[in-house]
Amino acid sequence: MNKWIKRYYDEAYIRRWSLGPPDKRVQKNAAFILKLLRIGQADNLLDVACGQGRYTLAFAKTGVNVTGLDASDVLLSEAKSLAQKRGYL
Repeated sequence: MNKWIKRYYDEAYIRRWSLGPPDKRVQKNAAFILKLLRIGQADNLLDVACGQGRYTLAFAKTGVNVTGLDASDVLLSEAKSLAQKRGYL
């Protein structure tokens, strides 16, 4: 990954766009995506470029076994922290 891009996502992005747990709009969008893809409880899903895990957590809330993948270790760490606080890990 380009050094500038990595620095942006590891430093500036997390400060500017710290999102916290998914809100109702994200949960509604996640439910629509799962329905569209015919993914249900206990199915597996890979969320590529998951960032802070906003959608990853919304998918997990429905009972889907979701794995988040991102190039930024900082954003993955934030996603993991949010998942732990929500009891998903």
